Amino acid sequence: MKVYWNTRENPEPYTVLPSRSCVFGVQVSGRIRWQKEEEVQVLEKAGLTGILTEHRKFTSTGNTRSLLIIASPYSLSSKLDFSLSEIKNRSIGLSDLFPASKVLSLLSDCEEEADSEGDGLAAWTRFWNSLPERKKTDRYIPEAERRIQEAKGDVSIRQLVSDLGISQSKLERDFKERIGLSPKEYASLVRFGEIFEHSEESENLTDLAYRSGYYDQAHFIREFRKFSGVSPKEWFRKKNGI
Repeated sequence: MKVYWNTRENPEPYTVLPSRSCVFGVQVSGRIRWQKEEEVQVLEKAGLTGILTEHRKFTSTGNTRSLLIIASPYSLSSKLDFSLSEIKNRSIGLSDLFPASKVLSLLSDCEEEADSEGDGLAAWTRFWNSLPERKKTDRYIPEAERRIQEAKGDVSIRQLVSDLGISQSKLERDFKERIGLSPKEYASLVRFGEIFEHSEESENLTDLAYRSGYYDQAHFIREFRKFSGVSPKEWFRKKNGI
């Protein structure tokens, strides 16, 4: 897990793109809300956002400081007694998932660490270790994850299940349970993430598409728009301030 402080001094909207991780957030000052069309949700001070397959627009109040914890879906699933697919594209308060007393202790510990300029790791570790394991460890889901990541999303699901020695229906079912997505959806997210790994070294968008595993320019543009809401040209133009 990656644990770090994030501070936003100005109440400006910002976009979070889909990724293959889940994110815990604990606000020690300020609040955050997200908006999708006409729907607005004010996030709980301590919450969890499941794996995203669509971009999400957030706005924070001024001087918002949050402890963010980037967690792999598989490790998170061990602490939950339901399928991770239930929180796909959702943000939910930790008090809806875990005992209120543990969440209050986490908030208090994070506030103390913020006041003492701590890195937040001790507060998070105490909370995480206090949660019981809800699911047994298995081998083939992490192995399927690893293979999809190593292939940078360019993987045959049929070949994957053959290599793992399990049925496709079992992989689909268990992958959604422990990761929140189907293997095919997960592979698409991994490939999308490759775009940003190669964006600095690519000469143009055609080169970027090829480096990221998209062999069809139309597919690259279509998938980028699906995940980000805009075309790659629009995204990188805005990112570069053009």
